[in-house]
Amino acid sequence: MLGIDRDGREVLSFVEGEVVHPDHNELVASDQAVSEVVGWIRDFHAASAKFVAPVDARWQRLFDHVGSGVIAHNDLGRWNLVRQGPGRWAFIDWDTAAPADPLWDLAYAAHGLVPMTPRREPGLEEVDRDRRLGLVASAYGLDEVQRLRLLDLIAQRTDVLHRLIVDRAAAGDEPWASQFRDGHHHAWAEDTAFTIDNHQRWRRALLDSD
Repeated sequence: MLGIDRDGREVLSFVEGEVVHPDHNELVASDQAVSEVVGWIRDFHAASAKFVAPVDARWQRLFDHVGSGVIAHNDLGRWNLVRQGPGRWAFIDWDTAAPADPLWDLAYAAHGLVPMTPRREPGLEEVDRDRRLGLVASAYGLDEVQRLRLLDLIAQRTDVLHRLIVDRAAAGDEPWASQFRDGHHHAWAEDTAFTIDNHQRWRRALLDSD
C-alpha cells in the first residue's frame, strides 16, 4: 500500500507471481519452501526492528495488547503469500501493518504453514505437521522459551480472530459481517480447539527439533 489518494482510495502496487492459497498450497508443501518463507519473515522482522516510526504515526490496528519490537505485517496468512519464482517469496496486503511482538506475527504464519487445523487443506494433505512446526521454529532461530511462547500465541491468535469476526460482524462491519455469514468464525474456533487439544504433541515437536 502506497498511501491514500484525495478521494480516500488506497493506492496499491502489484506483485507478480502465484498466490499460494487456495489453489496453489502445494507451493509451500516442501521443507525448503517453509524454510524460505520463514527466513523471509525473520529477515523482515530484523529490518523492521530498526525502523523508528514518526511520533505522529497512525496505524490501522486490528488487535490490542500484542506487544512491540517490530513493525509486524499482522496478516501473514497463505492467502497473502506470493511465490515469485524459485526461492523468491513476497507477502501482500500490508494495510494492517503495525507494531507488535515478532512472535505474534510468526504465530499466524506458523498456523497456516504447518497447517494447524483439523480441516483438510488441498495440496498439504501429506505433509508431516510435527516436523513442519519444528522447522518453523528452527528457521526463525527460536530458543526453547520462545518456542513455547510461540505455541501459546498460535492458540491466542486464532482465538482472537474468532472473537474479532463475531464482534465486528455484530457491529455490521465489513468484511467481518460477510465472513461471519460464511462461517469463518467457526473455522477459527475449531483451529483454536485443535491447537489446545494437541498441545503436548506440538510441544514435543517444538522441543525435539533442532
